[in-house]
Amino acid sequence: MTKEGYSQAGSSANSINWTGSGTLAMYPSKNYNLDAQKTWDFNRHTIVSGFSWIKEKMTYSSYALSHWRDWSTVGALTTQSEGSTNSWAVFTQDEYAASDRWTMYTGLRLDQYNKEGGYCLVSGSKQDYPSAEFTELSPKLAFEYAQNDRTKYYASYGHSFNPPTIYKLYRRAGTDMSSIQANPDLKPETSNTFEIGMKQQMDQKTSLGVTLFHVKTEDKIVSAIKNSVKAYYNLDSGTAKGIEFELKSKMTPTWSSYLNYTFESGENTSSGQTTRNWDIPKHLLHAGVEYSKNKVNWLTDAQYVSERQSPDLSTGEYNSEDAFFVINTSLNYKLNDQATLQFGIQNLFNRKFYATEATSGRTYSLSMNYSL
Repeated sequence: MTKEGYSQAGSSANSINWTGSGTLAMYPSKNYNLDAQKTWDFNRHTIVSGFSWIKEKMTYSSYALSHWRDWSTVGALTTQSEGSTNSWAVFTQDEYAASDRWTMYTGLRLDQYNKEGGYCLVSGSKQDYPSAEFTELSPKLAFEYAQNDRTKYYASYGHSFNPPTIYKLYRRAGTDMSSIQANPDLKPETSNTFEIGMKQQMDQKTSLGVTLFHVKTEDKIVSAIKNSVKAYYNLDSGTAKGIEFELKSKMTPTWSSYLNYTFESGENTSSGQTTRNWDIPKHLLHAGVEYSKNKVNWLTDAQYVSERQSPDLSTGEYNSEDAFFVINTSLNYKLNDQATLQFGIQNLFNRKFYATEATSGRTYSLSMNYSL
């Protein structure tokens, strides 16, 4: 369960030190997740099958504040909305070693996603949200060719199904219409992804990978303004293409490192009009170090995302989402052959930046994974 919230000043605020009224928004959520999979090895085949189930529920509530910086001055409830989702999937994948040089991967996944309705209550007026069900079958096919012990080439195609997050469906980002509103009518995205690439073992400790990719997405979800309402909407389609470089090094038996860089661009199509997708950063960089010994695994990952700029249609001036650099870390301890305990810290140094809206600061998590 996660509990999120924020307060904001009223429209009459005239300085950063203003002490007048405002609003308090709270949006706690509950998430239940179950995954299981089984692997079979025989002859030249390795088969993996499994299922997953996810249930989420979220309630958004907005209250009046006498003093916008003091949450203890909370007053009457002004707005409330609630919704839940339920999804499950079954999948199977076969890795077939056709020869010493050729390997083929085939897979099939069946998803069912349900929006289980909900409601929105504004100034005493209640609106019920619609329920909906979506089912999608997703195939996968890939080939890998080993030229020698050091060099491999591969090509792949995959279809994927991506439902909207519960926050995009039911959470509002403010009470005025210029803030991002809930959109319970959102549909899941579906994508077709094509990749070609190579993997090169440079020496016993270091490997290099290069991948070219192209992704075509139907019902792409973006933040936009329609009929003066800012929310997440489905477009007709979107494309993304780029190149990815990955460098890995095993420095010692216990220490390893990696560097991943992606250059990417994309376009969106809506109502027959195609425009550049300004939400895609041109540059993405991941770098990290990992320590593994006995039952302990420790990972620290650094992430850089370049700015995303788009010109305002009326003024020609640029709107921008900040470039940011964050560091995440996690510590895993293997309790036994089945259970692993994990403690993680996202945004370790509590960096503040803007990405569509103000992003979360330092976040702690504690979880346990259990394999049957």
